[in-house]
Amino acid sequence: MCLLSFSLSRLLARNEKQRSDNHPALPFYFAKNLDLKEQRFSFRSGKNVLHGSFYQKSIISKRPLIVFFHGLGSGRLAYTRLIAAFCEKGYEVVSFDYTGCGESEGKWIGPLTHVYYDLEAFFTYLKSLPHLCNREIFTVGHSWGGYAALLSLDSKFSVQKSISFSGFSKYSLEISHYFPEKLRKFLLPIIKETLFWEGGVNGDRDALKIIKNTSSKLLYIQGEEDCMVPLFAGIMRIEECAKKNQNIKTILLPKKGHQPYLTLKAEKHYTECIASGILSLKSSSKKSLNLSLATELDKNVMNVVFDFLEG
Repeated sequence: MCLLSFSLSRLLARNEKQRSDNHPALPFYFAKNLDLKEQRFSFRSGKNVLHGSFYQKSIISKRPLIVFFHGLGSGRLAYTRLIAAFCEKGYEVVSFDYTGCGESEGKWIGPLTHVYYDLEAFFTYLKSLPHLCNREIFTVGHSWGGYAALLSLDSKFSVQKSISFSGFSKYSLEISHYFPEKLRKFLLPIIKETLFWEGGVNGDRDALKIIKNTSSKLLYIQGEEDCMVPLFAGIMRIEECAKKNQNIKTILLPKKGHQPYLTLKAEKHYTECIASGILSLKSSSKKSLNLSLATELDKNVMNVVFDFLEG
């Protein structure tokens, strides 16, 4: 058992003991490209300084502040168009890069559950800003950030509403789906033991322990064809909580994949570009990412999102 756990630990280290930075093959929108005002800030999480930005349109918003949590990949920069959509509705949005991501310090990202410590440091920083001390807080996140959005409903963070796009609910379940289904039941205890080695008692923090009795409102959205976060680690577990807690709402979108806030055309284009090998340093692919198409937001999904925030 210990040998298997050690082997799995080394396997995970290939992904966890590296940084998550912007990829040179992928273009990104910057705040200025979308007519957003950006105010940068920094705060300390453990030994590392993390960097982020406040985003808004020209008019100072009196609406709740939206905290946006990014997924695994390129930090907050990969979500500028989605962030801009909230700003266009009159919200001010704040987002930061986690440890080992984007502009923030850190040799590597570590176990993904480490994001909870970054959340603690961020909300401590946020509460230190006098002009935000009485502001309502909403949170939104995607994938790894969707997990962070679930964790943000911990009562000590005082978040009123949260939206999780395709967030995994427990890291061990997310990892388990990379193995054949017949092996998962056997491997799950080993995965949990490995995460304990990697992150201690919080190495496999279960978001359901936080949300099951939450008095805050949660909207969870996932695509039925999500290949990155399996349904059994995402919406299926959230639905079980929703049966006992009326503050939780779930939506499963047909034909959608891991980025359900995008149009079907956008998801298809992005998937085809990645499948062509454009991220490889030795790539000879003739395809290139059309940034406008790849970030095209699904208006129907976004209307549901805004109705939830404003309801």
